[in-house]
Amino acid sequence: MIFFVLLAGSTVLSTRTADQIAGLEQSKALIVEKSNSISERIGTAVRWQETALSFRGSPSQIVGISARGNNVSGVALIGPDGISLSHYPSDAKALEAVSVKNIPENGIRIDSFPGVNGRDVPVIIRRAGENFLITQYAPNSFLGTSGAATEAVVSRSGQVIDGTSNVRTGTLADIFAISESQLSRVTTIEQGVGTRALPGGKVMAATRIANTDLTFIRNIGAPAVGINDNLITFLLLFGGTTALIFALMRRAYGQVADAKQGQLSSDLSQLRYQRAVESGRGGIFEINVHENLVFLNRSLARFLGLTEGDQDMSMSHFLSLVATEDRERVIASGRRAIMQGTFEIDIRAAHRPVILKLRGDIRRSGEQSIICGVGSDITEQRGAQSRLQLAEARLYDALNSMTNSFVVWDRLQRILLWNGKFEDFFGFTRGQLKVGQEQHLIEHMAHSHIDDIFKTDDETEPEDVEILLKDGRWVRYVERPTADGGMVSIGTDITETRQREQQLRNNDVALRDTVRVLRKSQARILELADNYEQEKIRAEEASQSKSDFLANMSHELRTPLNAINGFSDIMKKEMFGPLGDPRYKEYISDILFSGQHLLSLINDILDMSKIEAGKMTLNTDMVKVGDMISQVLRIVRGRAEDNKLKLVYENEGEKSVEADPRAVKQILLNLITNAIKFTPEGGTVRVGVIDNQAGVIVKVMDSGIGISKDDINRLAKPFEQVDKDASKQNEGTGLGLALSKSLIELHGGNFLMESQPGEGTTVTFTLPNTPPVKSAPEKNQEVGQEINRLAQDIADVLAGSDNTPNNVAEPVSLSAPQNQTQPTAPPPAA
Repeated sequence: MIFFVLLAGSTVLSTRTADQIAGLEQSKALIVEKSNSISERIGTAVRWQETALSFRGSPSQIVGISARGNNVSGVALIGPDGISLSHYPSDAKALEAVSVKNIPENGIRIDSFPGVNGRDVPVIIRRAGENFLITQYAPNSFLGTSGAATEAVVSRSGQVIDGTSNVRTGTLADIFAISESQLSRVTTIEQGVGTRALPGGKVMAATRIANTDLTFIRNIGAPAVGINDNLITFLLLFGGTTALIFALMRRAYGQVADAKQGQLSSDLSQLRYQRAVESGRGGIFEINVHENLVFLNRSLARFLGLTEGDQDMSMSHFLSLVATEDRERVIASGRRAIMQGTFEIDIRAAHRPVILKLRGDIRRSGEQSIICGVGSDITEQRGAQSRLQLAEARLYDALNSMTNSFVVWDRLQRILLWNGKFEDFFGFTRGQLKVGQEQHLIEHMAHSHIDDIFKTDDETEPEDVEILLKDGRWVRYVERPTADGGMVSIGTDITETRQREQQLRNNDVALRDTVRVLRKSQARILELADNYEQEKIRAEEASQSKSDFLANMSHELRTPLNAINGFSDIMKKEMFGPLGDPRYKEYISDILFSGQHLLSLINDILDMSKIEAGKMTLNTDMVKVGDMISQVLRIVRGRAEDNKLKLVYENEGEKSVEADPRAVKQILLNLITNAIKFTPEGGTVRVGVIDNQAGVIVKVMDSGIGISKDDINRLAKPFEQVDKDASKQNEGTGLGLALSKSLIELHGGNFLMESQPGEGTTVTFTLPNTPPVKSAPEKNQEVGQEINRLAQDIADVLAGSDNTPNNVAEPVSLSAPQNQTQPTAPPPAA
């Protein structure tokens, strides 16, 4: 009896302790399982963000795809300036307040955002270049369905990311009845499951969430202890000890037989399992973390390029079969599996186009930790995913490169997909359209950019319309149903076609007006032709009279002037004896000077007349311009000294050109004489010549009175002078510059005059190596004949127009077609 009492007491105590330990271990297992489930949900959310960003669409398209994720309550794409590029729904603009600092390139941060009633809701922030994609989730999205237990997902700083309704940031220490320092140690746990006893027999457990920097905390109730059951069991044990002994003995032999049969069944099941694994595209692996040993069954070894049969190898040998960039990930995943209890990684073979997914759990044997799991071939799956993503990206690129508007609606008339041309046609800004918006709302927004809507004349497609936008563009709008009950809308820009039609109408009206004007002008042209013939005869007679007059004047003026100049020169030199009174000699000098000046003037006028009449010819020879300048300077040096001027000759060339020596000398005399004439005493006149590959460049510079810009172009015309006062002080007719310019251009050179009042004048001209060959003048076409021909052409046009039915076609009406309808709403979108 005493033995059974002692046995009962020890049994109760040991059972109580065992129940507590078993309950605690069971709770730890539930904690780990719940943590893995949270890790899966977070991973799914992160991968959905990656999928949205991989499409490389517009901000509104990225936001629209992200908003389709599970439990998503709001999405916003934030620019580098913190302003939303696109968000959905409208209250998701509040996500601009989420901090995006210190997020690395392509980095991810899991955070929380104040929700309704002050409860924290989880958000995931992902950096994409310079922008940030922020996704807000509903409460309990990471925790999943929660019972009566108090649970929370917290960051290292103690901020609640997701929790039950009674959990708030800043209240964790009070809820779990621990101090802030104890809470800090709980939130920074690195591996395994940490537990802490709480008042009332409850237990708080915490573990790190796999693949994140977050901690899962749960309040575990007190484990149940079956004391009454143990007492009853003890009494039954006492009463049935004898029967049990006999029963055990009786069943001993049967159990041995059953054990043999069970072992046989176990071996058979293991063989069947191994065959099932090998028949699929996968295999079994074991990794002994402490001893760095790896086991691969023959099917998994075959995927990595090894020979048939199971393979035992070192960790270094196994890593050599893995792609170089995945080796560090395998080691890191193994270390993480020791702390978290689960192992999962995708690896690529080193020398084979194979991708394997390894998944397993930790099995502890004494002090050793062994990762056991299954590897499967996911090469085709990954390839299909990549091809699908690439195809979707190409589809978006193709739609955005279209010159037509393109929109896809679902069967509930909500927008699913659109391109940039649609936004351009109807004035939508980037981010204004969102996936899921209803068609009538988009029609209302587009109405402000539509001027009018017309039905087309195509009876086979009665739903097609043409839209006139307020910016003047025309869009042909076509709608076609899809197989799933939706609709595809395509809008084509037909503005150019409409403009051509309008241009044809305008041309038709202009043609009719032209024909009417030509009818009125035909008689007038014939009359003008007759008048022109008469005026032409008069002009030819006047031209002949002018030529005769110039010839007579040339002879009549030069003959007496030659006599005056000749006899004056003889008398000045006193060739036949002295004149007597000295004043006679002074008078003779004046007569000689006046006669020479008048002869020079007449020669200039006659030369100018020849040039203007096109009858001036050049008697060319090889001329050394430098020598010609020296001769001219000797002629004018006396006059320069009389005016107390300084003549400077800057010779930088000895080149010879083909030119008329008399014309070149006359050009130089005119330009240098003008420079001396209009330069006050004490001034300087510079003459320079520069060789050039195409000819020579001559410059005549003075420090005289200068010329205003308004007078420079005028001085190149015949008989023009700077001002009347200068004309009175200096003799001249104003032909010098005009004649010089004409002679230079006759040689094929260029003439340029630059001057500033009070600062002097610079005249630059060029002479080419060879003057241009003067082509034979074309025979003047008789203008009268041309007018007659024009009149005949007009008559032909009029005759042709008379042969057209109803003279000309009636212009097409610019008004809308007869079957136009007054729009009650803008088009669904094209």
